[in-house]
Amino acid sequence: MHRALREGGFLGIPAGFLYSGLILGPAVLIVITVCQWMAAGQLVQVASRAHALLQVKSASATLTPVLKPLAKDALSSPSASDGTGKEARPPSLHIPSHTSYEVMLLTRLHLGRWAERVTMVALGLYLVGTLWSYIAVFSSSLAATVPLPFLQAGEPCDIYKTEVYGGGCITLYYWWVLSFGMLMSVLLALDLREQAAFQCAMTLVRGLVILLMVGTLALGTRTDFGLDEQPQPSNTTAELIASLDADPTQRLVRWPGLQLMVPIGVFCQNFQIGVPSLLQPLGRKKEVSRIFGIALTATLIMYTVLGYTAVHVLGADIDPSCNLNWQSYVSSPIALAVALFPAADAFSVFPLNAAFLSNNLMACVFQRRWHAGEISRRTKYLFRLVCVLPSFLCAFAFPSLAKALDFTGIVGIILPFIITPLLHASSRAEGRERWGTAAFDRAEAAAGWGLGSLTSPRFVLAFGVFGSILLAFCVVCGLIYGF
Repeated sequence: MHRALREGGFLGIPAGFLYSGLILGPAVLIVITVCQWMAAGQLVQVASRAHALLQVKSASATLTPVLKPLAKDALSSPSASDGTGKEARPPSLHIPSHTSYEVMLLTRLHLGRWAERVTMVALGLYLVGTLWSYIAVFSSSLAATVPLPFLQAGEPCDIYKTEVYGGGCITLYYWWVLSFGMLMSVLLALDLREQAAFQCAMTLVRGLVILLMVGTLALGTRTDFGLDEQPQPSNTTAELIASLDADPTQRLVRWPGLQLMVPIGVFCQNFQIGVPSLLQPLGRKKEVSRIFGIALTATLIMYTVLGYTAVHVLGADIDPSCNLNWQSYVSSPIALAVALFPAADAFSVFPLNAAFLSNNLMACVFQRRWHAGEISRRTKYLFRLVCVLPSFLCAFAFPSLAKALDFTGIVGIILPFIITPLLHASSRAEGRERWGTAAFDRAEAAAGWGLGSLTSPRFVLAFGVFGSILLAFCVVCGLIYGF
């Protein structure tokens, strides 16, 4: 059950609310969401500082050999020195629309080559596991819903309820994995700008399905979902609730459920690796903090409302992946739409995450930025295919995702809560040393990237300490309860 909850992503939020309590669960989700927003703002600041540093031609003397080619196209003339070793001209902390600085480049510039390699390994493991989960969600959802007439045993079936994944059920799953691979081979050829309309449409679909789920819960009853009037939880669910606290007076806060809710919150709101790629096509970059805040707030509201309504109606009968509760819904079209939603969601987010992974890998391998013709379109496409291949191999070899996603959720803490604060502190120190504390701070204030006191040195230090504690907490819980 612990592992199944983490597999569900945001679809596991209702069960997370049930097990951690209707106050503690939402509180964890709110804290994680705010932290993700702050981490995104910090990373944007780091990117602006990197751009300012690489604009200064005199900075090439202090750059490592692999970074010097990035500085050769600097837009500014050599800055004069005031005799103290600091640049007399204040830095320009604005990022042009054609420029992007991936996490790997930022890590190499501010933390060094070894830090870049460690970060690449962590991000690679995280995204390979994430892509693997999308493949399995797509394939298992369609295998449970849509038949393939050309297969001898092609009737819909749930592979996770079939003994040892046997018979035609696993064959049906494999065919949907292949189908997903063929569809992705087309989408991976498109850049982020070319996917904009498609991603906007899928975001609308995602929101409509969540509204449909909330609406059917708010207007329906337990019998509409094929449930008895009184909750009859499965043995596994009942045992887990009892192990936390079955006392009705303690339903608002169940502290043992914290170790279940934290990974769910981190996984469903984690978008840190995509911040530089999402920043690149954005025209009005100064509004990035507001845009990210609106997006995260919207998802927070949708997830919270879904969690509350599901707990209110379904109670202890909530499935770890709550869309499965609609399999017996009274309206077949609605049941089908909700059942197919995870497949549609995976279809939407897979190419984005594949692009994020390949962009960072190209920055690491070629020591160049991936954008604006510096790397050919054909090379980018080949890298995306190479990046997704391990995920498809894992989906074939291991249809069950439990252990992989446990480790994936833990690795997902590293970038926003540990690497980003380190980058922010290091880039601030570099900027103040080069331009002087007063001049650099004035330039940052004029650029408007900051979040006020939320990006002060003390707060960033506290943020990094909090991330380290969070990582240690999840690792210890994983060791205690089993990955």
